[in-house]
Amino acid sequence: MIQVKHLRFAYPGGVEVLIDVSFGVGKGESCAVIGPSGCGKTTLLYLIAGLLPLQEGNIRVNGAAITRGNIPMILQDYGLFPWKTVWENVAMGLILKHIPRREIEERITPILDELGLAPFVAFYPSQLSGGQRQRVAIARVLAMNPSLILMDEPFSSLDAMTREHLQRLLAQIWIRHQITFIIVTHSIEEATFLGKKIIVLSRRPARIQAIVDNPRAGDPAYRSSNAFFETSSRLRDTLFSISQDPTP
Repeated sequence: MIQVKHLRFAYPGGVEVLIDVSFGVGKGESCAVIGPSGCGKTTLLYLIAGLLPLQEGNIRVNGAAITRGNIPMILQDYGLFPWKTVWENVAMGLILKHIPRREIEERITPILDELGLAPFVAFYPSQLSGGQRQRVAIARVLAMNPSLILMDEPFSSLDAMTREHLQRLLAQIWIRHQITFIIVTHSIEEATFLGKKIIVLSRRPARIQAIVDNPRAGDPAYRSSNAFFETSSRLRDTLFSISQDPTP
């Protein structure tokens, strides 16, 4: 579904961020991107979303060139409108497309139920916990019936238990709806649980250090298995070797 080929990107002033990055993500596949802080993970995500201009290389989604603003993204800070209710935030994309109210209700009601948000439709973001706000952000994206979702550290500001709960919820949504998603994370365990494909980036300027196949991603029993521990350890060793490497 996603093909990234020979991607190279530098910020003004010649600060190189990505060098010759190539990978593919299949339809319905989950992909986690992990690497040292500041290596260019978010930059890669913004390039796929069309929020940064391509300089060298090629990115195609479903065989077509990327279009700015055409791929939904879930951010760390939720991106909710504080002056709008839960219902209004979730329905915002459909309202902007002038979808009739009845159709909006039919589309978002089961999503609100699935995410446990039905009792909070009249609440404002300031009245919600961090986990609830992130569920609203997820619901808003699901309301658009996407085939691809990009996520930039969506759970990093949450406490450990809420984060684990939302990881399980995201895995359930991914399996049920067969949505392709790419998640950028600093958490080794999060990458292991959510990414059927795990891409490890080197220090900046980032190259792909490793691509790890992880077929049991999303399985609730996987987290307590030896295989989960072994995959996480392998990622940790790879990241440690990157941090010890004196070459840029």
